[in-house]
Amino acid sequence: MGEESKLTLTIERMAYGSDAIAHTDEGKTVFVQGAVIGDTAEVTIVDEAPNYAHAKASAIIEPSPLRVESPCPYASVCGGCP
Repeated sequence: MGEESKLTLTIERMAYGSDAIAHTDEGKTVFVQGAVIGDTAEVTIVDEAPNYAHAKASAIIEPSPLRVESPCPYASVCGGCP
């Protein structure tokens, strides 16, 4: 996995804050911004270390049944309230 790598991952749980957690087939932990538990998402790796990576959800392939629309019309713009 190099810079700007894309993967398809299933989100397993939430981390502290607004990131979600998934694992690659090799077992590397990936902290994903913009996904929730149960989502299957295409993610773009934005930063990588030997044991973990940070990524952004670039597409939700299969949304989680837990996913809800934000009541705030600015949530997708400002990102202030996950």
